[in-house]
Amino acid sequence: METLRSQSDSNSNNEHNPLISITRPLFNKETFNQYAGYNSNLKSLTTWQQCLRLFVPFFQKFSQILKVNTNENVNTDHEKTNEEFSEQSRKQSIIDKCQYFMIRFLKWLITYLPFIQILMHYRVKSWLVNDTIAGFTVGIMHVPQGMAYALVATLPPVYGLYTSFFPSLIYFFLGTSRHISIGTMAVVSLLTGDFLDRVIHLKAQSIKSANEALYGNMTNNDTSIHDAEQFRIPYALALGFSVGIVQFLMGLFRLGSLIRYFSVPMTSGFTVGVAVHVFTTQVKNVLGLKLPRFPGLFTIPYTYYEIFRTVQHTNIPTVLMASGCITILAIYKDWISPFVRKISFIPLPIDLIIVIISTIVSYSVDLHGKYDVKIVGEIAKGIQYPEVPNISLMGPHIGDTIISAVIGISISVSLARIFATRFNYKINTNQVTRKILTVLLHFNSLQLSN
Repeated sequence: METLRSQSDSNSNNEHNPLISITRPLFNKETFNQYAGYNSNLKSLTTWQQCLRLFVPFFQKFSQILKVNTNENVNTDHEKTNEEFSEQSRKQSIIDKCQYFMIRFLKWLITYLPFIQILMHYRVKSWLVNDTIAGFTVGIMHVPQGMAYALVATLPPVYGLYTSFFPSLIYFFLGTSRHISIGTMAVVSLLTGDFLDRVIHLKAQSIKSANEALYGNMTNNDTSIHDAEQFRIPYALALGFSVGIVQFLMGLFRLGSLIRYFSVPMTSGFTVGVAVHVFTTQVKNVLGLKLPRFPGLFTIPYTYYEIFRTVQHTNIPTVLMASGCITILAIYKDWISPFVRKISFIPLPIDLIIVIISTIVSYSVDLHGKYDVKIVGEIAKGIQYPEVPNISLMGPHIGDTIISAVIGISISVSLARIFATRFNYKINTNQVTRKILTVLLHFNSLQLSN
């Protein structure tokens, strides 16, 4: 405690002027922090709070309060030496640099791992139930859709299941859209199938020419095509990995913004054209016809010509099965589904139900053995070991790689923008990790060989 005498007392002889005394405790920085109840390690606490506030919204306001309290200018004791002040400044500088680095690192981490920010603002009570139902519905739909699009790509159905599983799992961590589910796409599957048909046709021609040169005309074209089929999967793996690399480079050089120049009419027209191609590829399966594939130009006219030429060989049980499934789907989507939505918030997975019932009927009646109805057959169990594809196979086919990469990413971004506009959030078209996702997609799912 100290007592202060005013200067007026020393300069005045007035006896009626009372003595003025002021009492207060003497504080330095440490004693003041103890008196106020602050922790002496407040600086390190603030750094930790700055780290946590990026992950938990609760710490945002609390850490700002701590930061204000920490930055208060407290008068240091006059007895503190210059060496102590210099040491404190050096420590403060190190703490500030570490704090700045941590904040920048965590912001960078959130930028390239968007799920952190999404979970920070996630409304568990409002969204969890609906998201769970949507997740089960989309997951169920991926099973038949993946197998169907694998057949469109002229690959075994198991590759469609691989492509439906791994991308959705990885996209949760790396994707910026909250509503799209990455997996098989009709456009990419059709482009892959067309590419493989052209490659196999060229391989068959080269094998046939080599056989004729060695053995004369003793070999036929069917043998050449059968020998060339073994190249279908390696070329598909190489194409997938090459597309992933191209999309990664697109994100690295900020080329995702070029997608905005793809007009809606152009995208819509291209989508309709792809729908016509996909429908045409399925007509022969619905009729149960065995037709060759026609690579190159005029694929659709050649296909329908062969369909009308061989329509007398239509498999009637196959047509009945397909017609029944299509009729049930149409009736449910147009008339039953609106009624189900009114009485239950859980959607009925009619697509999966039809697949299950059709599988049971096919197995019980032995449609494949008795009526020659085509079936998927046995699906490989488990997950095969991944292996790096032979990317050198894509050297002469770089054009197909670029086309598949641009079309695939444009369709995904267009769909993501639709959902982002509808639900009022932003997506990053130049998300580099989204391109890394594509590499991981093809490396982890397509590169699975039997």
